Amino acid sequence: MVLVSINKILQYKNPLVIQRFKQAFPDKAHRAEELWINMLKYLWLCKKHEQDVELNPHLSHLQFSCVMHQEMRDMDEMWHAFILITKDYADFCHNYFGEFLHHVPNIREEIVQSEEEFERELHLYLSYVYDQLGEETLKLWFSEYL
Repeated sequence: MVLVSINKILQYKNPLVIQRFKQAFPDKAHRAEELWINMLKYLWLCKKHEQDVELNPHLSHLQFSCVMHQEMRDMDEMWHAFILITKDYADFCHNYFGEFLHHVPNIREEIVQSEEEFERELHLYLSYVYDQLGEETLKLWFSEYL
């Protein structure tokens, strides 16, 4: 399946998810729309990375894991809110990605790597985010590292 454009993904709206997130996290309600958009970007980015790796498995600049880092935790909470609206989430995944996107919690904690390996992989990940989604998104997601 050909990956849909990021612009098409960002056109998807689901007020029910936004409402659920605001109820669950009233202190973050003012950021709900921003987190929604960035969660959609993250899902698209991970699917794009998966497809890029499938097409070019030996390219060294693709050798990283597309995972949520600690500073992305609020986006992850938005993803959880979306997943809980199961029919909408399943329909979204199938309509935009051709398959259900599973959530694997705390995968970052399960990856065993040295500090040097972590930094190398993080550099590749940050470069990929920059190349695919731009500087503004990179700064928003990873200001702690920049």
